[in-house]
Amino acid sequence: MRPGHTKFKCDSDGSFGLIKKLYRKTTVNCVGDIVEVVKRSSTAGLNKVQCYDNGKGFQYLDLNSVLGIFFKKLNGLQKYRHFLFEAANPGVVKVQMVANGTYYYTEFNLLKTRKTCVSEIIREIKASPF
Repeated sequence: MRPGHTKFKCDSDGSFGLIKKLYRKTTVNCVGDIVEVVKRSSTAGLNKVQCYDNGKGFQYLDLNSVLGIFFKKLNGLQKYRHFLFEAANPGVVKVQMVANGTYYYTEFNLLKTRKTCVSEIIREIKASPF
């Protein structure tokens, strides 16, 4: 396929551009705002909204504060392009600035000194809705 072309016909995904265009100009604070953006994006009714469980199926969690209890921040996060996590090494992330496999990984242990297990982290996340 030639660069710049998609496997879809232009009319099947062209309406998504209408959503993107309106979304950029709209303040969105909740799922209801996104629903309104999709509804208003096409005057011809090309874009339809389908909410999970009639909009009641969303659960918001304050992950930043919970994960901050267990993990340290990775300084300079945006300069890395490739991240490797291994189940055998929890709390450790290996990073590369270029994701082509020819450079060595830099390894960071992000788990705070407090001993913890994955089930404790999950329990804490579920207990702290946003």
